[in-house]
Amino acid sequence: MDHGTTIVARMTGPLLATALLVLSLPAAAEPGRLTARGGVMPEGLWVRNRAKSVEIDPGDDTLWVVKDDGKTSVWVSVATDDKGKISVMSYEGAYGGPPSPVKGTPMTTQIVSRAPGTLHNWGRIDGLGPYVEDCAVDAGQKHFTCDGQVTTTAGVRRWHDDFVWAGPSPK
Repeated sequence: MDHGTTIVARMTGPLLATALLVLSLPAAAEPGRLTARGGVMPEGLWVRNRAKSVEIDPGDDTLWVVKDDGKTSVWVSVATDDKGKISVMSYEGAYGGPPSPVKGTPMTTQIVSRAPGTLHNWGRIDGLGPYVEDCAVDAGQKHFTCDGQVTTTAGVRRWHDDFVWAGPSPK
């Protein structure tokens, strides 16, 4: 599996990570839509539920949403693949803003929120192609899911991420 494929498997969530459907790119970017906690994605620690996730490259993922005020999203992801390789990725970008790099990966992304607790992101992964991903936080704000796809020269590859709340941000 190439490096880019490994990155796609890890780059889900608030964006997350991460929000993917090239055919549904927004005509105009919208600012973030706020949840009851004040941002689009609740700030704090999230852990991927492997049993409910369908990954391109399986592994564990802990996501720290450092900041999400509905204007800016800042997160860090620490992923470990099934062979024990650890990857650290981070993102800082504005809702409705220009493409921003996802540090630690060969990708750029843009984010918008179309409704409270939802995140749509899209961009490009060097070596693979364009991607889109859509995420939604449940009403209790203790669970969110993301569904995404990347269009490669070999076809479309899809994933589903299921994240559960692990606790507030470290102080």
